[in-house]
Amino acid sequence: MDIVPRTQKDWEQLVNTTTAGAGTLVDLLCTVPICQFLLGLASEHRINDQLDELRTMSEDQKKEISTKISKDYINSREFMIFYSNALEEFKKIKNIEKIQYFRSAVINGMIRRDVEENKKLLFIDALSNLPFDAVFLLKQIHDIGLGREEGRHNFVEIMKITGRDEFLLAAELKALERYHLLDIDRPSGGSNRTFDLIIYGKFGKEFISFITNY
Repeated sequence: MDIVPRTQKDWEQLVNTTTAGAGTLVDLLCTVPICQFLLGLASEHRINDQLDELRTMSEDQKKEISTKISKDYINSREFMIFYSNALEEFKKIKNIEKIQYFRSAVINGMIRRDVEENKKLLFIDALSNLPFDAVFLLKQIHDIGLGREEGRHNFVEIMKITGRDEFLLAAELKALERYHLLDIDRPSGGSNRTFDLIIYGKFGKEFISFITNY
């Protein structure tokens, strides 16, 4: 059977077989599929130490995640769709650092019921298709404004803090804006980006939380 189920029946068989004694749900949904993809990446000469670190999950982590799992949700069509989409997108990833974000996204997709299903799919799509440097930039902006309900930063401020070239920063911000992970207020009409105001709000914060908590 494919690790990415094609039908609800395949999904139920996979989950039922696992819970019957082949391992825990956490092993199935986190460790096993992640390991398979990481092993595939290893054949492309990825860094072994980083792969080994990602392959491991402590017993405390597994126990913590297990207590948050709703088995009814795991058996649902909604979760099957999320899980299948996530792992299909995962196959495209070539960046070792982005894999860490994907593991967190899969785990959070399994245990977080406060995030709407459509939003989970949007987050997976954004994570898959955005360049890693753009995702990392958003994390940097998040860390700059940690604790604020909404972060507002001048373009030049972001450029200085992140050490990015003006044109590269503009391109990455535009990519993030396309996914509505931040907004850009352009008072000069776009003719002089040094006056641009970068607004990092709720949607971007939810995305960062979804891809970084585990």
